[in-house]
Amino acid sequence: MKVSLTKPLLSFLSLILLLSSFINGANDSQFPIVEATIADIQLAFADGRLTSRHVLEINPDARSLADEADWERESTTWRDGKSLLGELHGVPVLLKDSIATKDALNTTMGSYTLLGSVSPRDATVVERLRRAGAVIMGKASLSEWYGARSWLIPYGWCGRGGQGVNPYVELGDPCGSSSGSAISVAASMVAVSLGTETDASIICPANHNSVVGIKPTVGLTSRAGVVPVSPRQDTIGPICRTVSDAVYVLDAIVGYDPRDHEATNAAAKFIPLGGYKQFLKEKGLKGKRLGVVRNPFLDIYNGSSAISTFECHLKTLRQGGATVIDHLEIENIDIINDANQSGEGIALTTEFKVELNKYLHDLVNSPVKSLADIIAFNLENPELELMTKYGQEQLIAAEMTNGIGEDVFKAVDTMKKLSENGFEKLMKENELDAMVTLGWGASTVLAIGGYPAISVPAGYELSSKMPFGICFGGLKGTEPKLIEIAYAFEQATMVRRPPPIVRMGPIFNGSNFSIKEATIADIQRAFADGRLTSQQLVDYYIDRISRLDPQLHDVLEVNPDARCQADKADEARKEARWRDGRSSLGELHGVPVLLKDNIATKDALDTTTGSYVLLGSKVQRDATVLERLRGAAAVILGKATLTEWYRTRSSLIPNDWSARGGQVMTYGSLIYLADHNSVVEIKPTVGLTSCVGVVPISPRQDSIGPMGRTVSDAIYVFDAIVGYDSRDHNAIEAAAKFIPKGGYKQFLKNDGLKGKRLGVVRNAFLAFYNGIFAISTFETHLSTLRYGGATIIDHLEVANKDIILDPFKDIIAFNSDNPDLEMTKKYGQEQFVMADMTSALGEDGFEKLMKESELDAMVTLGWAASTVMAIGGYPAISVPAGFESSNEMPFGLYLGD
Repeated sequence: MKVSLTKPLLSFLSLILLLSSFINGANDSQFPIVEATIADIQLAFADGRLTSRHVLEINPDARSLADEADWERESTTWRDGKSLLGELHGVPVLLKDSIATKDALNTTMGSYTLLGSVSPRDATVVERLRRAGAVIMGKASLSEWYGARSWLIPYGWCGRGGQGVNPYVELGDPCGSSSGSAISVAASMVAVSLGTETDASIICPANHNSVVGIKPTVGLTSRAGVVPVSPRQDTIGPICRTVSDAVYVLDAIVGYDPRDHEATNAAAKFIPLGGYKQFLKEKGLKGKRLGVVRNPFLDIYNGSSAISTFECHLKTLRQGGATVIDHLEIENIDIINDANQSGEGIALTTEFKVELNKYLHDLVNSPVKSLADIIAFNLENPELELMTKYGQEQLIAAEMTNGIGEDVFKAVDTMKKLSENGFEKLMKENELDAMVTLGWGASTVLAIGGYPAISVPAGYELSSKMPFGICFGGLKGTEPKLIEIAYAFEQATMVRRPPPIVRMGPIFNGSNFSIKEATIADIQRAFADGRLTSQQLVDYYIDRISRLDPQLHDVLEVNPDARCQADKADEARKEARWRDGRSSLGELHGVPVLLKDNIATKDALDTTTGSYVLLGSKVQRDATVLERLRGAAAVILGKATLTEWYRTRSSLIPNDWSARGGQVMTYGSLIYLADHNSVVEIKPTVGLTSCVGVVPISPRQDSIGPMGRTVSDAIYVFDAIVGYDSRDHNAIEAAAKFIPKGGYKQFLKNDGLKGKRLGVVRNAFLAFYNGIFAISTFETHLSTLRYGGATIIDHLEVANKDIILDPFKDIIAFNSDNPDLEMTKKYGQEQFVMADMTSALGEDGFEKLMKESELDAMVTLGWAASTVMAIGGYPAISVPAGFESSNEMPFGLYLGD
């Protein structure tokens, strides 16, 4: 009978697994993380058996400072599960090596010329980070002297650090000058970094390394204590993996500073009461007017898949409620982008010398005191600074200038007029909230006017695999609108994925658990419920740096006080681990999930059913089940392979084959795979989970269900994905009445077998297991069911039925046109061509069996009953039952209702 998976199945499965756990040889003395369930992981975090820590070596001075931060957290007040210390407390931060610190760290601009120099004080943004409780982790490399030493120096190179490497594409451009800040965040060496920008130095590295970069309005963040270029264009901003993380940092570092009076005083009026995180709104696109400027910013992407992805993103913006005005033009854009014509070149060259000499003069101690000294040092140390290869013609050009004169005033006035008649005119005449461009090419437009911008990951080029971003730019002080737009776009697309270098082997003592993609929000929740300490977090990042920096060359040095500061953060947290013994997070929060390659995702993943036919196809939206997984904050890890076209293409195709490479079966694919791979699978009642966004076969039979190592894990997923969906109205409406109030996890009961009536069907299904061992094990499990309180009615019969198939004319044609790709000569496609066989299951079959015998569930060995359940749309669960003695192949116990 078609009922929900509640009491008849779920409530007695926990006992089955409990009794069978002795087969798996559980060892209570250790925590086996490789086989840990979601609940195991959460409990292990709570009782200290598991941490996110892997320490290679500990600085003897580090832990005392970390103790102080922990003590602060332990002593603070917690309200509604949140610490009053703020989002950044205890979070490690990397600083670009142009941002001064009054500690053991150097501030060198990536050059040996400033090595050993002493700053009189922390930069203002660093003071504010420390005040927020952040742990200053170290310094990130950069394009030496912001790329202003020589045109020959590539982005990401500096004398002290060498060449920074893009973590996505080894030979790819990391861009600059905040290259190390972006690389370190992308490679999960740290969650938070600070960059600086004069022109493109935040937006471009963020774009090239698939991270979020916020370039604030000039003056919103103080430049005091930061190696300068231009007081008109310099700005300090966060580089993080998510918009929310970047906004938390922005909130911490903005504000008036008497040491940068003119700029911060002018911008202070833009800072909203209550800060910026209030603008993190998932519906932030609604009502916004966005102007798309293509010329000339799309030129660098000619022939690239990035353009088609950009078009999809414009649709996403419209779907989110924004009005998109396309094909707008910025007046005099060619002049703006030409530094000689706009005046930016002469202005920056002159300002750099003036401002740099002021900075050097303010240092307590320094090997050099002027730009001329820097040039001389390089000449005297050609091997250190690779002078023969790169030179320093830009530094020499700056040194030849004679201060701010008429030529600079004229250049600045030209840029002011270009901005007013260009970008500002565009925004005002079209009443825009933001300009939208692909990539980083609009950086100069925004730089010369001091305007804000946010770059958000937008995708990866199909051929080169290089990341690219989408840039939202606005008028001065419009950060609130830009944050609403950027956050809503990010949440709607969720494009970013970790680079290959991050997806390397396990980190923690041979386990595959890692915090490498944790956001600030994740970290704070982990702090709150005791799953993570600041010291563990810092140790993790130090380990990541020690492992990856030899390849990426993006971290110059690690703060010797970092672990000390982290220990201080941890001491304040110990009394506030859990509230009422429970974590504030849902069971799926942060848990990676693999999707079968027929479940559509509105992101960079393809959905192809294992065939080249659909490669490169784009979907309008996530499948509903995926939307619900995202809503539960699960991590979408990727796509799992399957048997091509569910094996409806040809009966000659083996169960583990697809043209693109994969496994899985068809009508019984969930149960088949669970049985053969010793995992738990739930096949729900048809309609209990929405099939919208899933490549279909039959609306009568298709069903989406979870697969996990335990029943409880599968149930946590099941609870997240069931429910009504207006886009799958007929099926979902019919099944919605089966969903119990309070969800399914309430039926995870150790005594769930008690009082159940179970019917055993042997005929046909046991024929697949001719070996003695599997059948004898099955008999043992029947005894276990009886022992648990169930009544067993054995040797029942049910009729076998056929599979329903549907024809696919376009697919047949494609396969015929591409025989090499799809190997049609070897495997054919006769099931596509001859798909005219249909059959149905009458009421005198399975339903009659269940009703006449008053059964709660049917029990069989293996997966062969899946056809019976599929044709009628009935639910089933497969549970690991043992392993064949001859070949170690797993087999399962099948429970259907």
